[in-house]
Amino acid sequence: MSYQLPCFVLSSSDEAAHREPIRARLEAKGLRVTFFPMVERGNITERNLGSYVNAQKNKSEYGDVLTPTNVSVALSHLNVYRHILNHHLPGAVILEEDADVSDALVQLLDTKSGESLEHLFGSYEPVVVQLTHVAQAYRSQRRDIGSTPFKMMRPYGTVRQSRGYFITNAACHNLVKTQYPVWTSADHWEGFVEQDIFRLWALTPNPVWACDPAAETAPINQPVARPTKLLAPVHRVWDKVVTENILVRRLPKHPPVR
Repeated sequence: MSYQLPCFVLSSSDEAAHREPIRARLEAKGLRVTFFPMVERGNITERNLGSYVNAQKNKSEYGDVLTPTNVSVALSHLNVYRHILNHHLPGAVILEEDADVSDALVQLLDTKSGESLEHLFGSYEPVVVQLTHVAQAYRSQRRDIGSTPFKMMRPYGTVRQSRGYFITNAACHNLVKTQYPVWTSADHWEGFVEQDIFRLWALTPNPVWACDPAAETAPINQPVARPTKLLAPVHRVWDKVVTENILVRRLPKHPPVR
């Protein structure tokens, strides 16, 4: 019987030569992984893109300018969420195939331990925990996680990576219900939070990062600009002077950039 939280790895190929190095890398860190096929990029074209996209919501709600690649990745993550729901899993860790992980991550996957992510958040709570690096987090909203080296913190600002995260059953339900047809990219976490789809937390030090350091500095998708609200300039000044200098702190990046 398995006592480890399910860990799904989105894979772009089902060839053993492609998957086995990924499996070996993650199993060396103690993870037992299940591969999940990504939606093939070639199946989503400019011609059929509209059949998968909620164009009206994409335009009106913070969405990105969606490309076939954005949509294929979003559909791939949605397929994992449906699997979690169909198999009545309380939650799972989802990794993309270029992810590497900390040796200590396995401590958070042991479902017999009170330090497990599964025990920290009930399956009925719509929660996502970002496992990749988050630049800033609120100082006052912090939770120690037993004897592990990690702290749980509430992110501040832009959070735009889907390389590694924990998600509860309830968050999967909300995303499947609201994110199809697709209206934004899979990694638009702050957009989902603004829509009250789930609550977002992050771990520090981050236990997941890209195998290729260059991928950590790749440009992120940018939300479409929205009309400026009347008090927006006041809010920006408040964020710059008060929030960013007093209420939040910068989080270290692991492993350190060389």
